[in-house]
Amino acid sequence: DKTISVTKVKFKLPNFIDFRGLPIKHRNEKGLKNSMARIVFNNSDYLITLDKLMDYEELQKKLEAKGGYICLYNGEITKVKGSISYDDIEKIMYSFSSFLSFLNGKRTSALFFQGIHDDEVIWSDYSDRFLDQYKFTITWPNKMTIAGLDNLWQNFDSLWKEPKHKDFLITATHWYIEANNQSGFSEGSIIMAQTALELIYNWLIIETKKLLLGKDAEGISAANKIRLLLSHLNVDPQIPVGFAELKAFADFIDGPDAIVQVRNALVHGQEEKRKKLTSISHKIKFQVLNLAIWYIELSLLYILKHEGFYLNRSIASPFIIGKTQHVPWAKPVAKADKPDSPPN
Repeated sequence: DKTISVTKVKFKLPNFIDFRGLPIKHRNEKGLKNSMARIVFNNSDYLITLDKLMDYEELQKKLEAKGGYICLYNGEITKVKGSISYDDIEKIMYSFSSFLSFLNGKRTSALFFQGIHDDEVIWSDYSDRFLDQYKFTITWPNKMTIAGLDNLWQNFDSLWKEPKHKDFLITATHWYIEANNQSGFSEGSIIMAQTALELIYNWLIIETKKLLLGKDAEGISAANKIRLLLSHLNVDPQIPVGFAELKAFADFIDGPDAIVQVRNALVHGQEEKRKKLTSISHKIKFQVLNLAIWYIELSLLYILKHEGFYLNRSIASPFIIGKTQHVPWAKPVAKADKPDSPPN
């Protein structure tokens, strides 16, 4: 009976990345085993705990080999004050699953809810949710640490509670995930990525910061919108050295120009633009896409007030995990405070 409120809700989380979390103890046939497996998210209303399964590595290998879906974490949610209703769970888990999808670089969602009171299961919910089948994707978190994730969640949830900001987060993360998963291959995903960048520009620069007003805000070119956004993030618009083939392509002024030129050639399709597309290799298009996704990741991290580290996809090969870096708008931290970079 889902009308009955409960003291806690347990759930499963499939297809979620491997974080080195807080220490917990598991008991198996050999006794107690320690593992760095817990992630805790805490805001003013809820405490949410994720515990990585003991056999995570084995399950992840099966997922990589066969694809599809597999549950990799156990989750539990309690309310800071009072009991939890079914409506509470529907609302908070929509926000939380959207946040986890941003961390994951592809859609995941809490599943198989069990409402529990006095250690008794009061109700179970096996409703279907939106999540992606397994696919290798690059994503921005430094998986060797969970530092900063709790603050990131609090800032995400705080924005989510405002309807106009919630709509922005839903749409921006949707385009980010679709582009990151190459749902339209490189070409279609470049179109999605520029859509995300222009949305972020309008929400952050025009609507929130109000840095441009009136006709100046309306008449600016797409490339200049991205340049203005990057300037706000303290990011150089020049093409990074990690995208060697793209950097060597003489027709592009800088990163924003490369994204906009390729996107326009794809969308408008005039003869001259089609000819230009044939001169751009698939590898260059792939690097244009990853450059745009890098801009999106940094923009969303800035909006969510992230001050820590992230994996920079612009430094290494797009097929290899990038290098851990401090976000460009934050003050540098002492070397001793930096987490170890994960192995490539």
